[in-house]
Amino acid sequence: RQMKPGVFFIEKDDVTQAHVRMGHLGTEVSDTPDYYALTVMNEVFGGGFASRLFSTVRSEKGLAYSVFGGVGSGFARQGVFQVGLSTKSGSMAESVDALKIEIDRMINEPPSKDELAKAKESILNSFIFRYDSQSRIMNQLMVYDFWGLPEDFLDTYRSKIEKVSADDVTRVAKQ
Repeated sequence: RQMKPGVFFIEKDDVTQAHVRMGHLGTEVSDTPDYYALTVMNEVFGGGFASRLFSTVRSEKGLAYSVFGGVGSGFARQGVFQVGLSTKSGSMAESVDALKIEIDRMINEPPSKDELAKAKESILNSFIFRYDSQSRIMNQLMVYDFWGLPEDFLDTYRSKIEKVSADDVTRVAKQ
């Protein structure tokens, strides 16, 4: 079902916090030749404590209790691109502006060497914990097979993440 774009506002006078979500459709894993670049872009943009959203919107500007963002890639259908945060009601407008600035920055400013290295390190370190037992590996292989991903998807994941360049990240951010 096609949703109409819009701003949906639920006003509540009895709360002191605002929760903001912005988004649109993402992509499918199987239709994404740039899946690895997209994975790295997500980490640079909103993946963790070193991400642009966290370091700028939360730490530097102090506008959010929590902040997140990235492009989702689903197996059966398109994922969702979304950014969001929780903030004080009084700083909601400024926080939304900060999110928009960071989206624009992701599109127009390639990640630094340090951002790229931290993103890859974070992805690869978390990869180890997702596949730390035979049953987890087998389970994931069955999922990949079910959705028609290449047989070597798990074997080549690491090397393909390592090959992602700053230019790759900027290119997928623009898409």
